[in-house]
Parts: sequence; C-alpha cells; structure tokens
Amino acid sequence: MIITGFYVKAHESRKINKSKIKELIRFFGTVLIAIHIAATGSPTQVMASTGSDVIGRIAVITFSPGGPGALIISLLLTALVGWLSGYIAQACGKGQVAGMIHITTLFSCIALVAESALRAFELLAKFLG
Repeated sequence: MIITGFYVKAHESRKINKSKIKELIRFFGTVLIAIHIAATGSPTQVMASTGSDVIGRIAVITFSPGGPGALIISLLLTALVGWLSGYIAQACGKGQVAGMIHITTLFSCIALVAESALRAFELLAKFLG
C-alpha cells in the first residue's frame, strides 16, 4: 500500500498464486475439522474420514475456544472482512476509502495481537508471583 499525501493507493504487485490458495484452503480445512471436533466432543467420529487422530487432537487443542489458535482465526476473519470491504470499495471507484479500510484493518489486527501479548504477560506475571 502506498500512502501519498492524503491519498492511499493499493499496490498493483499483490497477486495471489495457486500455491498460496492451496495452502490457505488446506489450513481452513484443518481449522473447520478442529471446530467441528470441538463442537461434537468426539474426535473419533470425524477422524475416521481424515485418517489421522493425532492431527485431530492437535487441531482441537490449538483451535478450540480460548486456545492459541483462536487469535489466528480472529486475525484471519478480520483480514478477510477488511480485504473484501476494500476490494468492493476499490471496485466502486473509491480508492481512498479502500485504503482507509485497509489501514483500519491493519490497526485492528495489531490491536488483537497486542491484546493477546498483554494477556500472555499477565499470565506469566501471575505464574512468577
């Protein structure tokens, strides 16, 4: 993203290739399996179709509510909504609004990470006394 004066313009070099799309689809599939396992409470029902019980347990621990993967899901959803909103604004010819949406999305993601880091420091301080 290029910021010039009061006008914000998106880079033209941001292109998504097929390998990145495949990685994202694989990641979202793992997340959806983990969410489904956490909701049903029985990993053996879902893991019969995937064939790997260990990956399922790791996914449940990571992406269950309150787990460390919840931050990743929050960041991905925030970035997805920001990207889609900016893309729609850009398509409507509102490039400056799209840039503002992207900057707001960026600051929202930074705030989510900062909140998680502060929570981790608080837990560490409680553990150490």
